[in-house]
Amino acid sequence: MKKSDFIEKQWRISVRFLKIFPFFILLIVAINILQDARAGQPFDWMHLAYGAGFIVFTGVMYIFMRMIFDFVRAISDYHERSR
Repeated sequence: MKKSDFIEKQWRISVRFLKIFPFFILLIVAINILQDARAGQPFDWMHLAYGAGFIVFTGVMYIFMRMIFDFVRAISDYHERSR
């Protein structure tokens, strides 16, 4: 396996994780809201704020990972072409 193939595989795995991660965040937020409702506590907007913050964090993480993988892919392609 060439190094560039390995990098592409890692990128695909990372993108799959970043697509699934928000679903689990929303699930955790929903469970917290449901537990508060069962306990008779008033609705807490902070659950939504935390969920939105984690989803924004996921987007920022995607942007930085994309930049890093593009850089690593370019370096790898350069080294493979020079051989």
